[in-house]
Amino acid sequence: MRLGMRALRDARRGDRPTAAPGHPTLNEIVEEGLIMSLFAARMAVKNRIIVGALREHNDFSAEDYARVARDELCRFARQNEADARRVIRARKKLLNLRWTESLGDYRRGDVRQLALRRRVYEALARALRAVSVDGERVAALVESARVDAGDEIAQALTSRLIAQDFEHEPDYLIKRFERLNELETIDIPALLGGRP
Repeated sequence: MRLGMRALRDARRGDRPTAAPGHPTLNEIVEEGLIMSLFAARMAVKNRIIVGALREHNDFSAEDYARVARDELCRFARQNEADARRVIRARKKLLNLRWTESLGDYRRGDVRQLALRRRVYEALARALRAVSVDGERVAALVESARVDAGDEIAQALTSRLIAQDFEHEPDYLIKRFERLNELETIDIPALLGGRP
């Protein structure tokens, strides 16, 4: 039990390591949550780029997709703020119970865990809002999403072309030889400025 109290106290301080090895600090938890949120935002922007290019035939606009990225980041921040409020209510509900023997260590641990979760949600919401107003980080997210979208589109087109089975005419090989001969004797000299 003493170890849990120390871990909680260290988590409140944020950047100090926890007592037990392998337990992340508050900052580490928030950083990991931020990484996952940035990945999710990048995937959302990538998908919007793909839909915009293939279905809506839109040209790529970094400004438009930066707005999409900021909206996604702010949406994630709002979700974390709502989760923090939900955890505050749950913690208050537990705290309103009398601290009797029937409450036990399990419930006390729940109260501490809910306090940590609230701090994580609030810190992650602040971090997401900070990224959403950082033009360089948003631009980097959009550029990464653009590259991912381009790669995914190219891969899909390549797979589709490879999968296509072209039916050849019965005299394909004979006509192919004739076409190559015409290319060599007529088309290439014409392109080079000479006449056949």
